[in-house]
Amino acid sequence: MKRRQFGKRMRRGGWLSRWFSSSRSGRSGRRTLRHRTVRPVLLGVAAITGMSVIVMTGWLWMRGLGVWRLHVEAPWPVIQTVQLRGESRLSPEEVRAVLPFHEGDRLSVGVLQAAARRLSAHPWIAAATLSWVMPDTVIVQIQERQPVAVVREGGVQWYLDHTGSLLGPVGAKPGPVGVELAGVSVAQLRAGSIEERQRARDGVALLELMRGDGVQTAQVTVGSDGAAVAAFDGWRLRFRTGRVEEQWRRFWQVAARISPDIRHPKEVDLRFASSVVVKL
Repeated sequence: MKRRQFGKRMRRGGWLSRWFSSSRSGRSGRRTLRHRTVRPVLLGVAAITGMSVIVMTGWLWMRGLGVWRLHVEAPWPVIQTVQLRGESRLSPEEVRAVLPFHEGDRLSVGVLQAAARRLSAHPWIAAATLSWVMPDTVIVQIQERQPVAVVREGGVQWYLDHTGSLLGPVGAKPGPVGVELAGVSVAQLRAGSIEERQRARDGVALLELMRGDGVQTAQVTVGSDGAAVAAFDGWRLRFRTGRVEEQWRRFWQVAARISPDIRHPKEVDLRFASSVVVKL
């Protein structure tokens, strides 16, 4: 009687009865859900546990032999030689003064990264790369900025590169002569003004375009209204800053039609897309 009541409860239990039951079902002899799912899970857990024990045992063995300490705490070599490459306007002493290490200091990854940051922050250095040559040599490769124009303020002249950035005062390093940019504030450039740097970049771009066509002595004055005036060899040209290549090409077309016998200053306004104004 008790056996029949237990069987009824198992049949009423639905999927719970099939989960906890260990009997075979019908003539097919298939195993129930418990045998088909629980056993693979238990085998997987046992395998993971065994692998974890093996890995932990190996790690403890390596620590006991000192292999871990050798890999992590091995000392970096002492720097014996520092080789400088790429310096032309900067002297080796000026480059070494920026480096946070010297011969006799211990080398490390952090030291090399700090040196690259400090070198790149120098006004005359555009990029810097440091490499370690085993066993004890560090190579410092720098790329210097090139001065392309001069800007004057307060009786002091400063070099500018092609991006409109200040490099340093004229005289300390060799640079271009006779190519001057006016209308730009050195104080604002040193303060990091983005607008002033853009105006300087526009003026420098015009000077470089003129130099590419053989103009070695010129002055470009950049205005605050998006205009620029270029003066050279008796000419006075008015440009619209930005895309000045087409305006420069139209100037040469006009200059070919003007008699070279005219010696007094000649003014040409190139700011208009459909016309060129010439004042003789």
